[in-house]
Amino acid sequence: MRFLPIFLLPIVIFSYEWAPPQQVGNGVYGYSRFSLDCFDRLWCIFDSSCTVKVSRYLDTLWSTPLSVFSGPQASGVGGFDATRTKKGKLWVLTSNEYLPGAPPHLTIYYDGNIWSDTFVIPVSPIYNGTHFRLAADSIGKVWTVFDGWEDYHIWCDVCEDTVWYGPYVVCSYPTHDQVTGSNITVDPKGIRWAAATAVFTPSGHQIFLCRSDSTGWWSDSLIMGPTVSSGGLRDITSDNVGNIWIAWVDLIEDKIYTAYLDTNLNWSPYYQITQSSGSFVGSCNMAVDTGNKVWIVYDKGNNFYYRVWNGFEWSPEDSIVPPPASSSSNGAIFYDPIRNRIWISFKISNDIYTTWTDPSSGIKEHSMLDAKRLTPEIYPSPAKDVIRVRVPWASFTPNASRPTLKIFDVSGQLIKEIASPPKADRNDGIGEAKISLKGISPGIYFLRLGRETKKFLVVK
Repeated sequence: MRFLPIFLLPIVIFSYEWAPPQQVGNGVYGYSRFSLDCFDRLWCIFDSSCTVKVSRYLDTLWSTPLSVFSGPQASGVGGFDATRTKKGKLWVLTSNEYLPGAPPHLTIYYDGNIWSDTFVIPVSPIYNGTHFRLAADSIGKVWTVFDGWEDYHIWCDVCEDTVWYGPYVVCSYPTHDQVTGSNITVDPKGIRWAAATAVFTPSGHQIFLCRSDSTGWWSDSLIMGPTVSSGGLRDITSDNVGNIWIAWVDLIEDKIYTAYLDTNLNWSPYYQITQSSGSFVGSCNMAVDTGNKVWIVYDKGNNFYYRVWNGFEWSPEDSIVPPPASSSSNGAIFYDPIRNRIWISFKISNDIYTTWTDPSSGIKEHSMLDAKRLTPEIYPSPAKDVIRVRVPWASFTPNASRPTLKIFDVSGQLIKEIASPPKADRNDGIGEAKISLKGISPGIYFLRLGRETKKFLVVK
């Protein structure tokens, strides 16, 4: 009898493991953003019942939220954003575009010790409802771009230290069509890029961009982007080599797309990120990590997904947190260079949650045998009374202390802990733990072994 050799070929693992979600706070609209302060401390900023609240990350947990501004402008409707300047101030923008007879758009800042009073952002002379976004440049200025829905301009204002100078036009769409969804990013050379969607143009909804020079002077440079039948721009960001990425939604096709404008002002192919097959596609937001991978998170049919661009292709679609989690058009994605993490915020009902992943951990090459030993295996899932966990002790050194098995619920609360899982009882170094689910309610849970986390579902 002849035996054919078995070759354990390398395979590429694209999926990332996300930390158990933690609740940060609650809110009505639930807009949220991340930013660092002058001491590189991480903050989550969100609105809650017309109050801007902030929570600081304390190594493993989020602090009790602190209210820093209350008023009708704190609804976040029309604009809610955060950024850190070169000098270290953490700026927050909040607004209510439907507030008659009062300044609708306000900013506050945190200097590392106290939160400031509010600063009014002047609006355009023909203001009639706007969409505001915020960005800091490389020389210490804070920029905001916005649009007046019945207008055909992208407007801009700039703050130096704490003074907003007043609005002026940075780009005009030539056919005087309505403009909405203004957004801004800054590339590695300090060029400011603004983008928006001109709606109801003869060819459809037209996404367009413009750029400043290195000093911040806007030359009204119009760059045409994609055209969609309905929908438009959702986000813009720059990668580490200067490509300008945009993400947009086509509401007729129920699809989300991305593309980038390269440094020679040529458009890449349009990459279809997802199609909802009849269910709603919501927001999509992007971030870039230090390895120049582009991350996108998005809603689809009340599921929350992500994909990653590695410079050549997009990773397969994968979920972050199952339903009922959703970004609800208001979540955020943020690359934290201090902790080398991609942070995500999302909502469950009216509560704000966060989770994170290590961007260097997901795309690796392993043999087929090693791939089976990377994480614990859980079965059955869905489970009713017990789960069995195959524990890969072969991936740990023989004399190392064995990490505990921990089970968390979707809010990040520890539900069960097993301090001494069984040793390997098979020749291949795999041990098996049997865990009772008595007293555990139906729902989604996360099992953690060391730094590895796996999701599973409990049903009754």
